[in-house]
Amino acid sequence: ALKVLQDWLTTHPGDLTVLRYLAETYLSINRTTEAKEVYEKIVGLYPNHVQTLNNLAWLVRDDNRQQAIAYAERAYELQPNNPQVLDTLGMLLLDGADASRGHGLIREAANNVPDNLQIQLHLAQSLLQQQRYSAAKETLRSIIAKAKDDPIAVKANELLTTIP
Repeated sequence: ALKVLQDWLTTHPGDLTVLRYLAETYLSINRTTEAKEVYEKIVGLYPNHVQTLNNLAWLVRDDNRQQAIAYAERAYELQPNNPQVLDTLGMLLLDGADASRGHGLIREAANNVPDNLQIQLHLAQSLLQQQRYSAAKETLRSIIAKAKDDPIAVKANELLTTIP
């Protein structure tokens, strides 16, 4: 499948759909370096593609935090109400850059998509960081009830056991 996508891109190098599919395929097989390269190519061709900016921000967060925040900020400028963008930027800011703003963005994302368990888990992590243990417990218990056997329930349960 990768070869077919790569071959197509030799004659259609700006095909956004195929580029995105290639990046997502790389991600699905844990080839993050190649995924980053494809997302960077997309941003070069389509600098206002919000989903790509958001995905790239998350992928480079450990390698280059400032660049990750810049990508996320750009996505936020373009779509300030997008829950995934709010969540990504919020999580990036939690680690010191602007924790207060990060908490607010994650809260807004969680309010916008209450059924998105990943964002709800991020909200719980944010609440834990703020030492708002009661609210964090409530959020984690809700995730566990909704997720049942999903791996996110396991993560929520692990976090729940760490709350004093």
